[in-house]
Amino acid sequence: AENSQNPLIKQSTDAVIEICNHLMRVVRLMMQQLHPLILTELGLKAALEDLISHWQTRHAHLQIHFDCAAEMESLPENISIHIFRIVQEGLTNVVRHANATQVLIDLTLDEPHFLTLKMRDNGQGCEMQNLKKGFGLLSMRERVRSLDGDFLIETAPQNGMKITVKIPL
Repeated sequence: AENSQNPLIKQSTDAVIEICNHLMRVVRLMMQQLHPLILTELGLKAALEDLISHWQTRHAHLQIHFDCAAEMESLPENISIHIFRIVQEGLTNVVRHANATQVLIDLTLDEPHFLTLKMRDNGQGCEMQNLKKGFGLLSMRERVRSLDGDFLIETAPQNGMKITVKIPL
């Protein structure tokens, strides 16, 4: 009788281990999304390079060009986190909606004291009035507003989309 139970016990144990491993992956991903550790450890530029590299691996059809001023390393942490999230949300939108093959991300410091983030894709674009007031764009706009910045979207059918964020420092 003891031997006949072993396969069942092993099957149950394997299932429990598999569920635990899955939960660990989910929690790790959630933690990363709440506050990317790499941001604190390596700074904004390296964190964005890491993020973009992951996107590039998962979406090989999409070329992502990233240009970032070296001075980004000295940004206040709250600004860094918002910029990181805006780029993350922007890439999510491109993959979900744009049907693009190319994205340009440009992060510069403009004198006297402005940070400018530009994200442009070569996707299908849309009419401005048809722009979905989706959660992604709304949360990006709110992040920029919380930093007293400006958020501008330019798009037209077959002309891609360009997002410009200007944040005072």
